[in-house]
Amino acid sequence: NAHALAEKHYGKGKEYHKFIHMVIDEGIGAGIILDDEIYRGKGGFGSEIGHISIDMEGPKCECGNYGCIELYATIPQILSHINNYAEIETPSSYLTRIRSERLIEWEDILRGLEIEDSVCINLMRKEAIYLGNALVTLINVLEPEAIILGSKIAKAGKYILEPLKEYVSNRTVTRNFQKVEIFMSNLPK
Repeated sequence: NAHALAEKHYGKGKEYHKFIHMVIDEGIGAGIILDDEIYRGKGGFGSEIGHISIDMEGPKCECGNYGCIELYATIPQILSHINNYAEIETPSSYLTRIRSERLIEWEDILRGLEIEDSVCINLMRKEAIYLGNALVTLINVLEPEAIILGSKIAKAGKYILEPLKEYVSNRTVTRNFQKVEIFMSNLPK
């Protein structure tokens, strides 16, 4: 909620009356602005989007639901996935070299994106699909004007943003007559 309020008062959110600011790092959360006000829900938990199920047959989450997006798309989940890739020697000399010395870290993935490592790029495409499933649900239910990505995931830049936009634009109810803008926060991280 604090990120969304900061975005509303100091960032690109000033231009919108209805938007969602997503934070993807150790967990997945959101601040939802509706009619220029933060949406909190009845008990203050109205923006727990990390617990949207993207796989009803998936693993059980600590919240009690199954297949929550937090079980697939947080930074620790990305790191777990990439470290397993490197262990089975998926073709990436960059990642294999790092993994032979230590566990791969988020900064390594960001560097891999800069040098256009195909495994890192494909990992962000997969991340976009996970996030896109949750965003399509949010867009279909709330019909916001914009989705703003912030925190650690924003550092992946175009490598997360472009596939996410493509995925979402093909799946929302309003896709043929109204597009939701998706972009990175311009506030300091």
